[in-house]
Amino acid sequence: MSPEYVPLVDAGPRLRRRNNGNIPGVNTPFWYISQCDRTPATLHVKDGNLGSINLLLAGAPKLWLFIPKCEKTNIERRMKELYGPGRVPCSQEIRHYNAIISPALLEKWNITYYLDYYLPGEIIVTRQNTYHQVLNIGPNIAESVNIKFNNTPDMPAGYVWCKRGSGPAACGPHVLTASDFSSSYVEARSNMKRIRTGGTTPVPKTKKHKSRASTSLVPLNAGIAYGRFTNAHIYDRFATELGYQVDNPTIAFLTRLFFAIASPEAVNQLRQTCYLRQTGKDGHLFSKGETIIQAMEALDKIEEVVSSSSIIRRYHLLRLTERRTALVQQYKLNPAQHTRTRNGGGEKTQKVESLALQDLYYEAYNDRDPPPELQKKLKNRLYHGRNWASLAERYSVGILALLPTSRDTDLTNTQIERVKDRDFLVFLDILQQERGEFIQQMSTAVENVYVNILFNPEPVQCYQFEQVDQHILHNTLFDDRRLLQR
Repeated sequence: MSPEYVPLVDAGPRLRRRNNGNIPGVNTPFWYISQCDRTPATLHVKDGNLGSINLLLAGAPKLWLFIPKCEKTNIERRMKELYGPGRVPCSQEIRHYNAIISPALLEKWNITYYLDYYLPGEIIVTRQNTYHQVLNIGPNIAESVNIKFNNTPDMPAGYVWCKRGSGPAACGPHVLTASDFSSSYVEARSNMKRIRTGGTTPVPKTKKHKSRASTSLVPLNAGIAYGRFTNAHIYDRFATELGYQVDNPTIAFLTRLFFAIASPEAVNQLRQTCYLRQTGKDGHLFSKGETIIQAMEALDKIEEVVSSSSIIRRYHLLRLTERRTALVQQYKLNPAQHTRTRNGGGEKTQKVESLALQDLYYEAYNDRDPPPELQKKLKNRLYHGRNWASLAERYSVGILALLPTSRDTDLTNTQIERVKDRDFLVFLDILQQERGEFIQQMSTAVENVYVNILFNPEPVQCYQFEQVDQHILHNTLFDDRRLLQR
């Protein structure tokens, strides 16, 4: 299928943000191709209490059977009486029976139902918590995607997600889990919205799990590769290795950060920072903004200056942290320096960390015991610099210029600085395993950006990406080696 194909149905912005827009059949449309007569889609409700929009493109009609929401409890009770309790308690137990229910049986149970004969060119919308099943009268092709209604919560209360696996304690290998359905706010204009590396499309990590006899499933985005890793894969890795509940916000944040580092969006922000420095437009003088156009231009400039300031701030926090580390090492190598003379003339042995901090006070304020507010300011900055130091130690100082902070990525310096030490070390390990080689090369390629451009009185142009149109840069492939060109 051509990657230029534009789907006719859309999940909408609320649902598209889930799992970086990468839940095939849920927030990316599927083609449902029935190749013979009377193929079924068994009785089920949509995952996560969603609805769906379904367009029959061509071929034979479909016969839909709907059971209204008011009968949900009754049909679930009757199905469990008929088939027994499910192997794993979840909100998709009825789906796991893979059953087609006859209207005669529903009438016997006194359960209300509705039939709809669905012709090519027609659209059917299913509501949340509405059980339905479908019978293809003959060969046909349809396009479908899930949707959220205005009253659909992001994570439905009381909904029990499936457990993926093949053992007796799992629902099956191709079910949707809570981590698959996690929020991902990486909605940048660049390819972070849909991870692409070129090549062929791997088998999707999650699939809709209806029973489809003689039915083939074709993702509408088959021409776009998701890359060496999906959002769900990385999310699962963080959830497993951190040991948090799958809905812990730290997991979602680190997943966003994983995809943001050294991304085309990061390179584009660095490109803009270089441009502002080279043209002398990185000052803080803004017009009042008499018109909406001027107001928008002023806001754009503010965001650009904030991004530039964020990059420079990381560098100075790193310097502060590195100086403290050097002082600690110096005292460890010279045990005799662990004593300080008191005012009364006596001596006291002190911890190397305390001595190093006193030296930093002296270097910063020319006072080993400055006022409490100044001590607090320096300590806070040391705390804020620790994760930047870990990043720079793992790669190089260039990595500090490759973290985009903007409304598009929903990342800020403060969020990154507040990540716990243990969690950040896990993040660095996973980042190294999945993307380490490319990020190391990118960091090395731009590590002179501070000397050549940001702190240079006469900044020079020295990077290939500075000469690339930003619209082209937005569409650059993820982890594209061309970003390394100089």
